[in-house]
Amino acid sequence: MTSSLVAPPAQDKKPPEKTTQPTEKKKADDEGLQDVWVVLREYDEKTSRMAFSSCDDSGDDRLNLREAMHALPNMGSASKPSGFRELDANRNGFVHWDEFDARFRRLTAIGNKFLFRPSLPFLPAKEKEPVDPVEKAINLVMNMVADDEEPEISKTEFVKLLAALKQPAKFAASFGRLDKDESDGLSAEELAPVIAKVPALLALANTAPDAAKPGIPKGVLQKRLGRIHPTLARWGKQIFRNADRDGDGRLSSKEIDPSTK
Repeated sequence: MTSSLVAPPAQDKKPPEKTTQPTEKKKADDEGLQDVWVVLREYDEKTSRMAFSSCDDSGDDRLNLREAMHALPNMGSASKPSGFRELDANRNGFVHWDEFDARFRRLTAIGNKFLFRPSLPFLPAKEKEPVDPVEKAINLVMNMVADDEEPEISKTEFVKLLAALKQPAKFAASFGRLDKDESDGLSAEELAPVIAKVPALLALANTAPDAAKPGIPKGVLQKRLGRIHPTLARWGKQIFRNADRDGDGRLSSKEIDPSTK
């Protein structure tokens, strides 16, 4: 998916009053988002959803007239929003994602560019990089047996893993040998030699791609916030959407803590 940040092209209609023509910028940041336009030349559903979310500064899954006039060109003026009315296919006074998406699809399908101006940070969807099968299997194991959120597997969890793999219980004695740093837990690196020798587990990981991904999946954040206080759960969806920068449906450690390397 390719995208670029440019000033909007000349419009046939007079721009709305009290608006500022955007200036050309090479990089979008939190302070300059109001003046930056993004150009997309190829359609991708994940990018479409992320683009729409970046325009929805109220977080209600729809664009009102103000948001649409800021986000999209040729919406008209506040008193005569002809472009907005045309985009609002169901005439409910809002632009929903499917209407936004239809415009994106239509323009790129005929070779035109799709322009929008985000009010929240926008990062286009990245192409998926191939995942090492052993790494994929390790992530699956962590999700299968971990009873907590620690980055290591305890001896109790290791025994549970052996049972799940239908391995002899005597193999539990190898825990101490594998625990090279004597932390009373097996890290992903310490587990790797074992996982690499279990072909059935590698095959299982390939059939369960979602379970094999690290990070907090969609929906879990809302539940965890609800445990702190019920009112926080209502904000879980919007928080997740803003934090999930790569749009893969999970919050990685780097998305949770940007300082993580």
